[in-house]
Amino acid sequence: MPQHHADSGALIPLITAGQTLVNKIDAPYARAMHIVPVLVAAVYGAVAGLLLPSAAYRLAVPAGQPRRTTCPEKHVLAGWRGPARCRSCAAHATGRRARDAPGVRTAAFAVTTGVLCGALAAAAPSAGAVAAVAVTPVLVLLGWIDHVVHRLPDVLTLPLAAAVAVLLGAGAAVSHNLGPFTRALLAGLVLSGAYFLIFLINPSGIGFGDVKLALPLGMLFGWHGWLFVALGAFAGQLLAALYGTVLVLSRHAGRSTRIALGPFMITGGFVGILLGSWA
Repeated sequence: MPQHHADSGALIPLITAGQTLVNKIDAPYARAMHIVPVLVAAVYGAVAGLLLPSAAYRLAVPAGQPRRTTCPEKHVLAGWRGPARCRSCAAHATGRRARDAPGVRTAAFAVTTGVLCGALAAAAPSAGAVAAVAVTPVLVLLGWIDHVVHRLPDVLTLPLAAAVAVLLGAGAAVSHNLGPFTRALLAGLVLSGAYFLIFLINPSGIGFGDVKLALPLGMLFGWHGWLFVALGAFAGQLLAALYGTVLVLSRHAGRSTRIALGPFMITGGFVGILLGSWA
């Protein structure tokens, strides 16, 4: 019996050393398994960003005007995907490379969507984060259009809401947990309803496009909890207020100047989604 205890004691250091070795081997594998989704999401975002500029140029028109079908030189545009560059203008620009349409930068779209998708994927994995990554290119496109022409096209906001609901519903079905999905749907309705009430009280303060944008954003917030619905909504309003204050103080705008709320709602949305994913 004493010999048996001695043999067992001698095995303990060997077991500990073996476990340490296994942990050292597993650590790089675990890091790689975390990095791969982030890289995939970043590449997805960058590629999607490369496809956005043409649609951005076509849709960035004031309310009531038809979508653009020609370049500034009145050449008919072909396709909705890819850089906002006119092939006819490029063919006549001997010795020069085709340039992006004024105000539309392909690289800026690619970098923005790539970074945001990568950041969302780096957060704790969840159906909410996956849905947010999937729709990030559309959110970036909406933010840019609203910044340029103060308009959120129905052709983007309404399908976006449907897509978010489908993605979150799929996540709930896979996880066999309808709780977060039910809360997400309710949060979307509550946030959109709150914006609708503000629109009724002060129509000059926000546009009806903001009301429709609040629906998918509220669903993305609500998946993570009611706290993040409040945080995301508050962050958007705070950023808009700070931006407006800077414009007034720098005398680039007056107190009655309207600013596009959509970009700040979307930026605040990313803050809320990231906080919810990391929580």
